[in-house]
Amino acid sequence: MRKYPVQLSDGSKKEMSYIGLNHTVDGKMYDNIISSYSKNFDNKDEIIVVNEDDEVRIATLGDMTKGYELLREEIVAKCPRDTESYLSCVLLAVEKYFGAYSNRKKRNNFYPTEEEVKEGKTRGKITDLAKKENKNIALSLERAVVAQNFLMWCCVGIYSYFKVSACIINEKNRVHSYNLVHDEDNNKYYICDFSIPAIRNGLTTPIICEVPEDVFNEMISPLPDVGHSVKVKYNNLVNEKDYKITYDAGRRDVYQADRVLTKKKV
Repeated sequence: MRKYPVQLSDGSKKEMSYIGLNHTVDGKMYDNIISSYSKNFDNKDEIIVVNEDDEVRIATLGDMTKGYELLREEIVAKCPRDTESYLSCVLLAVEKYFGAYSNRKKRNNFYPTEEEVKEGKTRGKITDLAKKENKNIALSLERAVVAQNFLMWCCVGIYSYFKVSACIINEKNRVHSYNLVHDEDNNKYYICDFSIPAIRNGLTTPIICEVPEDVFNEMISPLPDVGHSVKVKYNNLVNEKDYKITYDAGRRDVYQADRVLTKKKV
């Protein structure tokens, strides 16, 4: 198990043990968990998949070799030259790795509860959901974890933070994972969602909206008592559905992002 040293809001320091949800819509906070991560995931990271009072499920990463092969193929084929085209390559690789959609009902079957692990079951691996027979089961957490590694592996000048938070998606409270991306070359800050993409400049893209630097810096905090809600509306032309999402829901401060302008997919 890896430990994550953080500085708390009161200035003291503490080592956390897990990555996962640590702040709910109604303000409940969980201790010993960081909600954001700025490095590559590996098998020392323990990632909370389900965190409920009567049920905890934790995953490790697994073997990413096949994923990196898919990403390399996308980059060679597309020859990306800017941030948006790199992000589109990462999205395509994530979709080829896990499948294009998600089956929420089957997903927990791959992650034993911690009680079952204590009884001898092997803890689940995120990459198990990429096997051919398991396609189209991975949810936002798996996709954002793999996207984080892809971005760290291939993108110079693009800095990504994995984030898991409470979100309100079309009026429903969800635990949702996404990536917060700093495009250093253009000094822009984005919310990127690799499970609910948009259309931007004619490309299917994980870029949902741009946010100011101060909002970004609060969202990337790993602490449960620091954050900033962002509201956005957009149309996902991939599944022909409108989305109204509040990212990092339940915070005192709320930023209303401009609507993402969509164009017909080409």
